[in-house]
Amino acid sequence: MAETVLGRRPRMIPIYCTAEIAPEIIDKLIERTNERAPPRLYLVDSLTRAIDDDPANCLPATIPTSAFQSPVLGWSLQQLREHYETQIPETGGIFSSFVFIVLDERTTQDETCRIVSIYPDPLDPTAATITARADFYVAVEVLIPVDVRSHILNEGQGDENKEDGGQGEVLYTKERMIAEMGPDFNMKDYAQPPPLVAAPPAGAAPLGPIPDGPSLVVELPPR
Repeated sequence: MAETVLGRRPRMIPIYCTAEIAPEIIDKLIERTNERAPPRLYLVDSLTRAIDDDPANCLPATIPTSAFQSPVLGWSLQQLREHYETQIPETGGIFSSFVFIVLDERTTQDETCRIVSIYPDPLDPTAATITARADFYVAVEVLIPVDVRSHILNEGQGDENKEDGGQGEVLYTKERMIAEMGPDFNMKDYAQPPPLVAAPPAGAAPLGPIPDGPSLVVELPPR
C-alpha cells in the first residue's frame, strides 16, 4: 500500500468536459474551488498527455482558461472511467487515485458538476462507480477526503439523494457544507503548503525542521 499525505500538496483532480464548456465556466470552477479548497485541478485537453509526458510536467489548471477542443465530447461515464484508469498515471502522487470531475451539458445550465468516485467501497473494489452533483464551490472539498479514503462519496445519504444519470438534485452545495461543518471550516485548513522561510546567513547553522500544518495520512490500496 502507498502512503499518501494530504497537507503539503494535494493531488490534482482531473476535469473531463463531455459537452462544449466555455472557458469562462471553467474559470468559475477554479475561482470558486479556491474559496474553500486548493484549486489543484487538471483539465483533460489531451487523451494521452498525462501518460506520454512526464506527469510532473502536467500542471494545475489556471485562469484564464484557453479555448480548447475537449477530446471526450459525448463520452459515457464508463468511457471516462476507463480513460482515467489507463491514461491518468497513479505513480508519483501527482494525480488523484480515485476521483474526477465531469463538466457536462447540465453544467452549462446551472454551473454544477458531476463528481465521481471509482472505488466507493473499500471492501469491494469491483463495486459500481458512485456519482453525485456538486456546485463549483465544494466539488473539490468533497472529493479530497474521498480520494484519501477517509470518506465514501454519498456515505449516509438516502436513496432520494442519489444521482440519476447526472440529473439528480445538487447534493453538495456551499450552503449545505457550511450548515454541516460550520462557517469556519474549509479544506484549505488541511492542505496548506509548507511555509516559506528565508535562507540562513552564510556561516549560520542550518535551520531545523519547519513545523507543518495539520495533515491527514492514510494508507491507500492501488487502483
